[in-house]
Amino acid sequence: MSAISRPKVRPSRWIWGLWASAAIALWAALVSGHGAVTEVWEQWPVAMAMLFGSYFAGSTPLGGGVVGFPVLVLGFDFDASVGRDFSFAIQAVGMTSASLWILSARYPVAWNWLRPAMVGAALSTPLGCMYLAPLLSDLGSKLTFTVLVGAYGLVQLRARRELGGGESTRREHRACPVWVGFGLGLLGGALSVACGSGSDVVIYIALMLFAGLELRKALYTSVILMAWTSVLGIGTQAALGQVSPHVEAAWLAAAPVVLFGAPLGAFISSRIPRHVTINIVTALCLGQVVWFCVHEGLGVLAQAGVWGAVLVGFGLLTIGQRLTREPADESPT
Repeated sequence: MSAISRPKVRPSRWIWGLWASAAIALWAALVSGHGAVTEVWEQWPVAMAMLFGSYFAGSTPLGGGVVGFPVLVLGFDFDASVGRDFSFAIQAVGMTSASLWILSARYPVAWNWLRPAMVGAALSTPLGCMYLAPLLSDLGSKLTFTVLVGAYGLVQLRARRELGGGESTRREHRACPVWVGFGLGLLGGALSVACGSGSDVVIYIALMLFAGLELRKALYTSVILMAWTSVLGIGTQAALGQVSPHVEAAWLAAAPVVLFGAPLGAFISSRIPRHVTINIVTALCLGQVVWFCVHEGLGVLAQAGVWGAVLVGFGLLTIGQRLTREPADESPT
């Protein structure tokens, strides 16, 4: 088995165990202290949905918000802003838990990309919550994210054999320009403010298509960036006093589930074949486009326009990938 799937260095999983114990204790104190046992129990459908969402959050570059957002907006008919804040809140637990599992297990992370991206997200996420979120159209926000995710889904569908084959190392040792990582963090933070998820998708696309990193290393990096963005997002919303009581109840119900579900996803992704993860991610990406069209009740022409935008995005990503591919990439190693 490769070093990517089973690290050679000794893991320090006691760090994750300490975090999980502290998180469970805090959760129990919050539930009992507010007398919210009945209210939390009534949110059990959200907790069940996030059982799957947290797995995807830890095992794919699509955060738990990809499940949490439609569950609250479509299934419970909440405003998109509530779905976004719930996505931030639940990922702040689940993806932080997955991140600590990744770090304690010593899985590989692209730190030269991640560090500047975290700085960019630290700037755009709080500012976006304060100034961008009030200006956003729900439909426009969801459409932007849907086109981005759908376009990457098509790219990955086309290149699934290449991506799911041997480990790619064509730029593994090249340093990331600081401005590139910083720009990815800025863009990802802005998308996350709009939809509750996006930082992970943006950096995953960059790492897979343009940097040529191995799938799991790109995945683990994207999980950590989304955890960081989510903590910033829900922290800013809480400081502004803009977190809905609906978010608090749903979060209390789902938090213990995602605490363990997301690390489980990260663990499983390190064991299953790469092509399985590729297929899951592709299905989720394209399924997001279908969900958007159904949820918004789009007609035939409007759906054709959405898929047309996805195809344009697919073409741009493909052209960008080919323009940035080094000559050495085309030759066998």
